[in-house]
Amino acid sequence: SAHTYCMQLQSEGHHGAHVIPYKNGYHRVAISSDATRTEAIQAMEELHFCGFRTFASIEPVINPRKSFEMIESSAHVCDLYLIGLLSGVKADYYDIEDIVRLFLLVKEMCEFSIHDIKVYWKESVRNYFRKNGWQIGDDSNFVEADYDMFKEEKK
Repeated sequence: SAHTYCMQLQSEGHHGAHVIPYKNGYHRVAISSDATRTEAIQAMEELHFCGFRTFASIEPVINPRKSFEMIESSAHVCDLYLIGLLSGVKADYYDIEDIVRLFLLVKEMCEFSIHDIKVYWKESVRNYFRKNGWQIGDDSNFVEADYDMFKEEKK
């Protein structure tokens, strides 16, 4: 059962994941920073298929291509992505084409996915786009900072 699995994660961990009690009866799952991408996704899969909602914080984006690979390979088990850029770096740290490509790939993936994927583009991305004459715009898959994935009905 989901509860048994949750208790197992709390006591011994699994695939580099450990459950941490959170507020209001929710739990957070911390995936070890030394876990491989495969281990992280495997832990997310097991939790997701047990009925837990999952999210991934893809920040800071260092390599947009690798960030998209992580997003794409976990889309079937991730309810929400938080995507942000490295703050406090020189204006030319990122190539605008790489960030726009990441944005468009994520947007396209959301549009054509059978999964109800939500994405919160952090303020660092929004500011970067504004400075470069771009705007994120409205999209049913893009949410604001106050989005609460626990209040939405799981599909």
